[in-house]
Amino acid sequence: MKHNEHEIGAKVRILNNYLKRRADAEIIQIMKKYDSETLLSGSNMYMLGFIGDKAKEDTPVYQKDIEKRMGITKSAVSRSLDLLESKGMIHRTADAEDSRKKKILPDQKVYDIGNDLTKSAAETENCLMKGFSEEEKAQLLSYMERMIANMKEIEEGKE
Repeated sequence: MKHNEHEIGAKVRILNNYLKRRADAEIIQIMKKYDSETLLSGSNMYMLGFIGDKAKEDTPVYQKDIEKRMGITKSAVSRSLDLLESKGMIHRTADAEDSRKKKILPDQKVYDIGNDLTKSAAETENCLMKGFSEEEKAQLLSYMERMIANMKEIEEGKE
């Protein structure tokens, strides 16, 4: 089936907009439950979720890990971590093996919020993938990973 030259990018943007609106609404609900003054962006909440999940696995998290996981710049991660630290959500400690590296650790509030965020993310994922077979889900994920790799190449000047 032939598609319009810009159709795939447009569909990705539309889907992203739906997901962002849903995530923002869910985040506001969850954060009001804990502290209405601690409203954070969706990407900051995603970052907190990643930090919390790794801490539950007893896996140390460093700034580079977040940059790689989220596909954002060092400066953007640094600003977000500064904000999260100022709000009492995380703290940074020197790594025992390399004092130049700072481990990022969640504070208790992150665990509490994380449980609600995990439930919300699972509900969104279930809604998003309703009607897809396991094979279709795997295939879609494979396509998306290739598209991300293609965009990384462009950003890194390889293409």
